[in-house]
Amino acid sequence: MKQALPFISMILLFSSCFMEEEPVEPFPRGDSQENLLKLGENYEQQLYLDLGANTVVKANSRLDWDLAFSCSAETPYVTLNSGRNMKAAETDAKDVGQLLDTAGSLFKWDWSNGQPDSTAMRHWDSGIVYLVDLGLDNDFEHLGFVKVRVEKIDDRWKLYYATLGSTEVKQANLSIDETYNHVHFSILNDEKVSIEPPKKDYDLWFTQYVFYFEEEEFPYLVLGTLINPFETEAYREYDLTYEEISGDVVKESSFEITADVIGYDWKYFSFGEGTYVVLDDQSYVLRDSEGFIYKFKFTGFYNSSGDKGYPTISFEKI
Repeated sequence: MKQALPFISMILLFSSCFMEEEPVEPFPRGDSQENLLKLGENYEQQLYLDLGANTVVKANSRLDWDLAFSCSAETPYVTLNSGRNMKAAETDAKDVGQLLDTAGSLFKWDWSNGQPDSTAMRHWDSGIVYLVDLGLDNDFEHLGFVKVRVEKIDDRWKLYYATLGSTEVKQANLSIDETYNHVHFSILNDEKVSIEPPKKDYDLWFTQYVFYFEEEEFPYLVLGTLINPFETEAYREYDLTYEEISGDVVKESSFEITADVIGYDWKYFSFGEGTYVVLDDQSYVLRDSEGFIYKFKFTGFYNSSGDKGYPTISFEKI
């Protein structure tokens, strides 16, 4: 028994060298929150929402820009402002100053999936000139056509453009900043414009965009919700109610990076009632670029004055 005492003393000595364990407080999840998004009755605004701060971090008129250029060094691409129903057609020309017309042109829209190989100007790197339809203004008046050619040189984009009936070619140089998803340019105003917030600062983009109905072979301008292309993923929850969704039942295999995974069909137009009806029993799950997970649903589409274009989103960190 006396021989066991030194051994016990050693155990007590070593155990006193370790700090006492303390429970770690769980990250506060918070209660469900709401945000009424003011896109306007004609959907003239484009809004960027950060769920973590419950704040619209950037807003702009859909008239403010025409082309967006990727800031990714690995995946360069060019997109159109489809919120104005913009579209583009390839030509055989290599000179923007060449006189062209739209006869026989096959205009295409950007697909809403957000994939670089699904854009109307997907062959920009071949040096060809595109005819670009600038779409519609807020009074649904046509904004005209331009000719466009694009180059990418190291860390900048170079744009050559002219109005359809002109031989006068303008140029613009756009430096890339990889803290953003895109750099934007307004052909209508001949200037680079600040549109998006930094890519880590938002989760959802609310805008009109063109959705292509494949069965009907018909492109249609819709108002919907697109996810941030930077390390953000989401899915539509078909089996559980909003109240039933928790961190324990998140379906890892269901997450998608498709831009329009949330889309436009959280609402529909009731011809009988003459109003939009929101599917408030439809829920979504999103993981942001920081790894936080949110559940959310849409609960309204009208403001207190009865004007459409004011969707309300309810959400909660889980």
